[in-house]
Amino acid sequence: MANEFIHIDPGAILTKAEYELITGHQFNSQATGDILYASTSTQLSRLGIGSNTNVLEITGGVPAWVATSGTGSVARVSSPTFVTPALGTPSALVGTNISGTASSLTAGTVTTNANLTGHVTSSGNAAVLGSFTSAQLAGALTNETGSGLAVFGTSPTLVTPALGTPASGVMTNVSGTAASLTAGNVSTNANLTGVVTSTGNATAIADKALAIAKLADGTDGELITWNASGVIAAVAVGDADQVLTSNGAGAAPTFQAAGGGAWRLDGGNSTEGTTTSTSTADVITVGSLSIASPRAVNVRYAFRKTTGAANDVRVGLKMNSTEVRADSQSNLGTGNAAKEGVAFGEMYVNVSNYLGSSRWMTAGNHGGFVEAEMADMPTATITDVTGQGLVDDGAITLGMDELIVVSTSTS
Repeated sequence: MANEFIHIDPGAILTKAEYELITGHQFNSQATGDILYASTSTQLSRLGIGSNTNVLEITGGVPAWVATSGTGSVARVSSPTFVTPALGTPSALVGTNISGTASSLTAGTVTTNANLTGHVTSSGNAAVLGSFTSAQLAGALTNETGSGLAVFGTSPTLVTPALGTPASGVMTNVSGTAASLTAGNVSTNANLTGVVTSTGNATAIADKALAIAKLADGTDGELITWNASGVIAAVAVGDADQVLTSNGAGAAPTFQAAGGGAWRLDGGNSTEGTTTSTSTADVITVGSLSIASPRAVNVRYAFRKTTGAANDVRVGLKMNSTEVRADSQSNLGTGNAAKEGVAFGEMYVNVSNYLGSSRWMTAGNHGGFVEAEMADMPTATITDVTGQGLVDDGAITLGMDELIVVSTSTS
């Protein structure tokens, strides 16, 4: 039989020395490294030497050599040291003291309070971290500032943040009171609501920066003044023919009836008018007058003639559409020379029983003057006064300028 443990052949007689001989027993096919084991309860057998790195393993109740993977020393259960082992898929593994980089590790659920060091990186959808509250996230950080909820870049709601010095910012929807804000240049058409207040020299507004349209609306005819306290105030509207009268220091002026003998300027025209007409023509006019109450009125204008013919010019006066003085000799003379003169009329307007109390005079640098009567004054409100005239020869030009209308109240 193969592999049995047997005596060597001693011959016919077994001596004591042969019996005690160390080499007197052997296996069938014995070789170096073989192992003796009980193959049955009554039989000893040989287990042939295994290959390098084989390990002894029990198979079917008897020992057997089996092949292993890897190289190095045999490891034991307690605290073995493995060198680059391929662990396959362990049924259980506690990784408390594992270090290094698991470059291809796919982790399942990481237990609560897992102690991770270094940066946490991920690829694919491993970036999903699960559900965290803002408080839990704040608890995981050590150098954060502020408190409350975590925010993201789009439309966050911040509560009393200290923004430092932003590199830029659009303040379109900012509200509230910026108690310590120092503003630079406010853009054109900035929409400011409420009362604008300031401290220091911020009250200064550039000279001539406000247009009249920027002032608050008021009442037609009122004037602006400052009262005794230096506060801006309005001067109430006066009645027709009243004049603005000073009430002395510390009191605002008021409109009051003009004192006796006070003349007012009702209107004037300083643009020269001319004519070469040989029939009566309107030469210069003052319009938009309102002389209604009984008043003494004076009208005057300057006139001239040019060279062109040895003839004179004639001048007169019209009120509204009524000719109150027909064209009369100007007293500039008939010589062919440029001459100047003045026409003057004084009359009473709307004075009962004295509408014809008037006088017309002309004087020129030819010498002397001409005085003549005027027609009765119109009874309607005087709105227009016109200087009229003509030339005795169309080669002459008649000019009129500086038409002035003044009046005073009657007693």
